[in-house]
Amino acid sequence: MQAKYRRYVMTNRVIDEIKPAILEVCTRFDSISDAFETEGDHAHLSITNAAKVVLSRLPMSMKTLSAIRAKLKN
Repeated sequence: MQAKYRRYVMTNRVIDEIKPAILEVCTRFDSISDAFETEGDHAHLSITNAAKVVLSRLPMSMKTLSAIRAKLKN
């Protein structure tokens, strides 16, 4: 059973906007995006992280940039 608060926000338009943002952040942080999959309301990522990067900064940067890009096209 799915929670009531979840909405299906991962439309093709949103996926087309956030995937390049994820790749851009990976490039900026010298990391490699190994896999990117989406479900109705979230994404699954597999990232090979460079040892010199603080791990908490990578996902926060991805979330910030992808949210900005998805909202700008709305």
